[in-house]
Amino acid sequence: MGLKDRVTGTLRKQRQRRPWLDHLVRAYQRYKSTNGDHLAAAITYFSFLALFPLILLGISIAGFVLANNVGLQQDLQELIRDNVPGDLGTQLSESVSSVIQNRGAIGLIGLGGVAFAGLGWIGNLRTALQVVWSCEQVEERFVTAKLGDLLALVGLGLGILVSVALTAGGTAAADQLVEAAGLDGVWGMGTLTAALGIALALVADTLLFAWLFVRLPRRPVRYRTALRGALLAAIGYELLKVVGTFYLTRVTSNPTYGPFASAIGLLIWIDLVSRLVLITAAWTATGRQPAAPDECADTPEEGIAVGV
Repeated sequence: MGLKDRVTGTLRKQRQRRPWLDHLVRAYQRYKSTNGDHLAAAITYFSFLALFPLILLGISIAGFVLANNVGLQQDLQELIRDNVPGDLGTQLSESVSSVIQNRGAIGLIGLGGVAFAGLGWIGNLRTALQVVWSCEQVEERFVTAKLGDLLALVGLGLGILVSVALTAGGTAAADQLVEAAGLDGVWGMGTLTAALGIALALVADTLLFAWLFVRLPRRPVRYRTALRGALLAAIGYELLKVVGTFYLTRVTSNPTYGPFASAIGLLIWIDLVSRLVLITAAWTATGRQPAAPDECADTPEEGIAVGV
């Protein structure tokens, strides 16, 4: 037997013994057979475009909050200068006053951009999930599809707000409790608080991904399997956030990387997140799900256990 035959035989035996491994292999095969890499690239493109109106809208909201609070403006400017290295931090700090003065116009542009780019992004994500899930896009009327996308976008936006509030609020509350109890100087309390923040983030991310996996495929979904896939996606997403934060910290502190390093790094990070979403969607789709007439042929090889 050649090396390839031995490896194939070994993998086949392991898949027979370990249903989770068989499920993982079938999920990856589904991802590749539906051109998951190309779908992830399309999602990355629309995600990157949607970032700019979101940033404008966020800046406008911050401008309204800061308009009548001079002390908070100064604190924000100092925070930017202290945490954003180099000339970029100085420029961003100086632009705070200009943002406050033009907050209305910035908000209108950002809101219009979010409506246009956001619907394009969620529509592209829906198409990608449908293809990975069922190997073909579900045909819908234009108005019906857009209304469904708008509902998914609003739900996702609310979920993100809840996620941020849950993570930040829970971590802040834990810090206050530790300080109130006089345990802030105890060894390990900082690690415990950080672990609590990560746990809250995992819960929030799981709910977000579960919303996507249940809402966007436009077909019957087994909630338990979707929740497991969402948890898997949330764990991978948190790991990618750690890697992305480390990368951006390194490149922004080193002027030799050039001004485009952050943008390129962001594109790479979004692409990795997009691939993660589609791979976990494939894992969810190849698990126990209600039968559908348009479902991909996902019959395991003879003698291979069915994934759960």
